[in-house]
Amino acid sequence: MSTASPAASALLAVRSPQLLDALAAPFRDAGWTAVAAGQGVGDRAAAAASCPGLEFCRANLQTPQGRDEAVAAATRDGRQLALLLCEVPPSGLADEALLHVDAPTADALIESGMRTPFFLTQTLARRWAADAGAAAPWQRRVLYLAPESATWGPPPHRDPELNSTAATVLTRLWALRLAELHAAVYELRGPDETSSDGWARLGRLAFELGTGGLSYATGNVFTAGR
Repeated sequence: MSTASPAASALLAVRSPQLLDALAAPFRDAGWTAVAAGQGVGDRAAAAASCPGLEFCRANLQTPQGRDEAVAAATRDGRQLALLLCEVPPSGLADEALLHVDAPTADALIESGMRTPFFLTQTLARRWAADAGAAAPWQRRVLYLAPESATWGPPPHRDPELNSTAATVLTRLWALRLAELHAAVYELRGPDETSSDGWARLGRLAFELGTGGLSYATGNVFTAGR
């Protein structure tokens, strides 16, 4: 069960509508406020009225101002922002393409896939550092959702996808830094395509990891499977 207070909120930086719905449902059911942030959520804001506990913040998460807006939305009315759940989208750059990609393409993929997770985590980490005594130890968490990727083994089973591999680096980097603030960082890998039941399972697993229902050492990487 969740160990957070009834005033807890989760900031969801995800792009996929199916993923957003799957993630928001268990948080709503548990009494959390889930805030979906990003430029792509504006078209879905009309659904907020039929989704109690789910709020939308249309902000450009690639800018400092947008990231500050998202954090402010999740902490409005005294709510405690206890979880950042950030999607790391697949780059499509894997295997043979790694040998031929040019610098502008690689820069664009890294910019779109890794810039937002890194700097959004930084924004939240600064806030947590400023009010370190506002939450019990290990009640704050960051969860990166990354595409499933087989990074070991012989071809064709190996698929060292750029953003999936980089997400693991982000997880370990921030796990070390945020341990000083008693905040846990995890990575959860899921399949790129799944059924509605699969989305629901992924959302439930993300909820359990993000709220303390499943307790593991910080820095761990998990695979949801199919």
